[in-house]
Amino acid sequence: MRHSKGFSVFLLIMHAVKMGIIGGLGAVVYVALIGIIYNFIFLGRAGLVLQEFAYSPASRWGIGIILVPILGGLAVVWLIKHYGANERGVREPDILHFVHPEEGKNRYAIELAKSLASTITIGTGGSAGWEIPITQLGATLSYLLGGIKNLPAQQRLVLTAAGSAAGVAAIFNAPLTGVVFALEILLFAFTLSHVVLIGISAVTGILVWKLFHGDKTLFHFKILPPDNMLLYAKQLLLYIPLGILVGLAAVLLMSGISWFKTLFEKNIKNLYLRHTIGLGLVGIMLYLLMKFFGHYYIVAMGYAAIQDIIDSMLRNIGLILLIFFCKLLALYLTLGSGATGGLFSPSLFLGATLGGAFGLVLQYCFPSMQINIIYFVVGGMGGMLASVTGALITSIVFILEISKNYYVALPIIITTIVGTWIRIYFYPKGIYTFKLYQHGLMFERHKL
Repeated sequence: MRHSKGFSVFLLIMHAVKMGIIGGLGAVVYVALIGIIYNFIFLGRAGLVLQEFAYSPASRWGIGIILVPILGGLAVVWLIKHYGANERGVREPDILHFVHPEEGKNRYAIELAKSLASTITIGTGGSAGWEIPITQLGATLSYLLGGIKNLPAQQRLVLTAAGSAAGVAAIFNAPLTGVVFALEILLFAFTLSHVVLIGISAVTGILVWKLFHGDKTLFHFKILPPDNMLLYAKQLLLYIPLGILVGLAAVLLMSGISWFKTLFEKNIKNLYLRHTIGLGLVGIMLYLLMKFFGHYYIVAMGYAAIQDIIDSMLRNIGLILLIFFCKLLALYLTLGSGATGGLFSPSLFLGATLGGAFGLVLQYCFPSMQINIIYFVVGGMGGMLASVTGALITSIVFILEISKNYYVALPIIITTIVGTWIRIYFYPKGIYTFKLYQHGLMFERHKL
């Protein structure tokens, strides 16, 4: 009996390793597809690697770049219409259906089609995040290829979530984030065995990712400890208004996407025309940003602009606020018109720009306070991420993990708590759970 139980545990661990390998490879393939599409179609050059941490050169298409997001949008319409069950827009809530067998069916072709659609959206210049499509892809491939179909439902649930965690951990090089994301967002309730299995998958997924991409850090932070701890303590009060700002920005983002979605659906019945208008306007913004400001800024994840704000290379408050509102409008137009993608990475962009602009204003207005802008940038990133997703713990762990510095812990915690409270007050449900609550779906607590 004891040997049988020990063998069962061993099999679960082996399954967790398989989930990690599959989830990590899924993330590698997903990013490679975006790189191919972006290089060949958006930039008009040969290339397989997506340089997400560097500004893109100007596309060889010139003003014709306006047409590229439109072409991508038309391809997405066709793909989702024929293979994705017409499921469009922000895709976050769907992963909750996917990993809970009791509440939704595993629809492999649909999930794969939506993941492919998001690579087209991002690769052709649309504004959306890639983390939830990678989560969906990791879960789908893990369930299809991981040999877990005959396991008990609770074990399938945890191992499918483990595959998702591996993809998230790999794409951000953040194993703790992958684990906490799966526990907080996908499982709701968990036991120690859940943590162990998901942790094994997350670590395995990162190892697979590093075989192909090396040990890349998402962002490079140069965070110095505070010179004056008393002044640092006083400055903590400044993160309350920053939290209010990111909370209101989250409300603006979520309600705006919903408003644009209703606007498009009510006034433009033809899906192809709807995407042509929405993504055509995104293309115009990209062209104008490159023409007048030298970079596309808001294309893909926008990581290069975030890094410039972190490094204080981008200090023009007007330009920072401009790209903040351009990104916001691009998200409205992309996701509101029905293109598919997530909001995790866009939240980082919006939070970094808003936090950076807020820090610069404080620095100019109160030069004697020795304002360190980077603290407000990371506070804005964490606050915006928590406010939009409702995943407060995941957001705090994620920013601490990628910054590798605990001096920013208090600013992040204050901003995330205040921002989340503001968002909840005006817009009660997070983007991950709002549609599920609308449909009255409730999940039971599971045990492995």
